[in-house]
Amino acid sequence: MLDDYKVTWYMQEIQMHCYGACNEYGHMTNVLIGQETQQTRLVWFHLSAFLSHAAMISKYLWPSPSGKSTPTGHIAKLRAEKLRDLLHISDHLDVLNRNARNNVEHFDERIDNWVKNDSQNILEIVFPNRDSYEQSYEEKWRIKRVLLLKELVFISENQDGHKFEQSLAPVHEQLIRIGNYADRWLTNCTPYQFIFPR
Repeated sequence: MLDDYKVTWYMQEIQMHCYGACNEYGHMTNVLIGQETQQTRLVWFHLSAFLSHAAMISKYLWPSPSGKSTPTGHIAKLRAEKLRDLLHISDHLDVLNRNARNNVEHFDERIDNWVKNDSQNILEIVFPNRDSYEQSYEEKWRIKRVLLLKELVFISENQDGHKFEQSLAPVHEQLIRIGNYADRWLTNCTPYQFIFPR
C-alpha cells in the first residue's frame, strides 16, 4: 500500500524534474531568440536536458510495460496509478510520448545505426518554420536533431530510422501543471517535515 510517506518520495522527484524541465525550457527559448545563438549547440544542450527531465516524469507516470509481472513491476504499476490520480492526469495523457523518451535515452543506438549504414548526411539544425524544413529535407538525410522554430516542434528519428515529431509547448504546459499539483501535494499532504534549500 502506498501511504503518504511513500508517495512523498515519488512526488519530490516529480517536483524536481518539473522544475528542471521548465528551467531548461526557459533557457532554450532564450537561446533561440538570439540570432548569434540560434544555431549553436546551446540549443541542443537545453533541449536534451528538457527532454531528459520530461522523460523521467514519464517513467514515474507511465512505467515501461515490460516486467509487469515482477514484484517491482507491480509496485511501478501501483505507483503510476496513484501518482496519476493525485496529479489529476488522465490515463491517456502521455506527458512525453515513448518515441521521444526513447530517443533521449537510447541516442547511442541512433548513432550506431548511422555508423552501420555508413550515413554521410546528418541533419542538426534549427529551421525557421515547417515550410523551410520541408523545402530543404531530402530522404538521404538522417535526422539527428531538427527544431522548427515557429512551431517549436522537435524532429528526430526512432530506433528503426523513421522520423518522429514532438511538439514542445504542450509538454511544457503539462509539466507546469503537474509541477503545481506536486508542489501543492507536498505543501498540504506530506506527513514529513523537510529542511532543504529553495
